[in-house]
Amino acid sequence: PLRVMPSGTMSGNTYSWLGIQTEELNLGRSWVRWNFDGYEARTGDDTGGGWDEHRAFVATMADVADRHGCGRLLWEYGSDLTRYGTPMALMLLPHWTEGCVGSMEGLYFEASTTTPYHFLMQSELSIGPSRAQRGLPYRSFDLDAGIGHLRQFGVAYYSPSSPRAVDEARGHPDLTEVATSGPWTVFLVADADLVAPLDVEPVVFSDVDHANWLDPSVEVFQEDPGAIPWTVGGPAHWQRLPAGGEPERRGLEAVQVSDIEAGVDTISFSVDRVGVPVVVRISYFPNWEADGADGPWRITPNLMVVVPTQETVTLGYGRTAVDLASIGLTIVGLIGLLVLSRRPRSDDRSEAWFDLVSVGPDGDAAVDGWVGRRVADRLAAIEVGEPDEPYEPDGDVGEPGSDPDHDPEEGP
Repeated sequence: PLRVMPSGTMSGNTYSWLGIQTEELNLGRSWVRWNFDGYEARTGDDTGGGWDEHRAFVATMADVADRHGCGRLLWEYGSDLTRYGTPMALMLLPHWTEGCVGSMEGLYFEASTTTPYHFLMQSELSIGPSRAQRGLPYRSFDLDAGIGHLRQFGVAYYSPSSPRAVDEARGHPDLTEVATSGPWTVFLVADADLVAPLDVEPVVFSDVDHANWLDPSVEVFQEDPGAIPWTVGGPAHWQRLPAGGEPERRGLEAVQVSDIEAGVDTISFSVDRVGVPVVVRISYFPNWEADGADGPWRITPNLMVVVPTQETVTLGYGRTAVDLASIGLTIVGLIGLLVLSRRPRSDDRSEAWFDLVSVGPDGDAAVDGWVGRRVADRLAAIEVGEPDEPYEPDGDVGEPGSDPDHDPEEGP
């Protein structure tokens, strides 16, 4: 199928070698060439694509981030992205922008419990979505719902490329056009901070835990973005209802959030009022710990909510008991490898490199004596005609290495 045999010949699409003919073709060569030619080797056509367009969009996003700040970007998915080399090419935006612009497709792609909600948003904001995760209630293009969900996830930028998506985005009140590059138009999403106050008090699921979180949380996610959020856990005064219940809508006091600073595994912010819950628009995981606040608790769709107890709050990604136990086992394993690597290496494999019996003075002699006494007692029992029962030593026999008749002051 590779068509590289000596003396092989081609006739049309038929390959012949020593009388054997085939029209089969191994795609491995073209597949490898496509993957390893690199992004720079991609060329566009009359409708666009290729490395030049790809590079120009990356440069545009870097410039936008310089002017409007770093943040996450959701770009419209489409099958023509393969003209960049792969439909995943734009996932490299964090690499090209030194972590400043985070690609939602990639940032939450197969490595996070936020993945389902990303693909639901992608379907709402793309004319030709991938809908890569099965079993989700996808919507067709719905800009209003999609922008509400972008804000809910703290996504600062939206970049459509299809004519319909661009036209509708230009008329949306919560989007501000900030740049264009080739087919791409970049919009700034209003009120998409990573930490934000809540309008209503959350409700705690009474029958949902982390193991069965997905289905009920997706139901809440598909409601209006202003719907009452639900959590796993929370203060005692929050309502507790089963999934699908109808909670009372309890408004919250207004609170201002400021001084938001996000790092790789930390986020800090300030509030002007304590005791009022705020949402942290970062994926929930048990390792997150809060300083200056109660929580965090998991809140729909898959974010975190804390109740500040101080005006300055810091969340950090810590270590759980499982992490510490795993680290301990790893250290034990490394020590074991070190011990094994330093053991004597004799060519004679007939003897064990470590003899447990020889630990302590006269260890072998003590064991031999114990075995001898057992054999003698058994032979004596046979001579007097006792039944053949399993041998059970009495207190006079002693344990290995001990002799009840031996005077310890006499030495071994």
